[in-house]
Amino acid sequence: MLKRQYWGVTVLLITVVFSYVGYRLNDQHPSLPWMVGGLVTGVIVTTGLARIGRE
Repeated sequence: MLKRQYWGVTVLLITVVFSYVGYRLNDQHPSLPWMVGGLVTGVIVTTGLARIGRE
C-alpha cells in the first residue's frame, strides 16, 4: 500500500500539518508539543500503513 520510499515523506507531512495547527492555535508562535505530537502520530500512522501493506 505505502511504498518504503514514501515513509519519510508521510511522517514529514503529518509533522508539518500538526506543527501548522499548533502554530495557529498558539498565537502565531511555534508549539513544541504539537510538533512532537505530529512526529509521534506520523511514525504511528506510517508504521500502521506499512504493516497493512505487508499483509
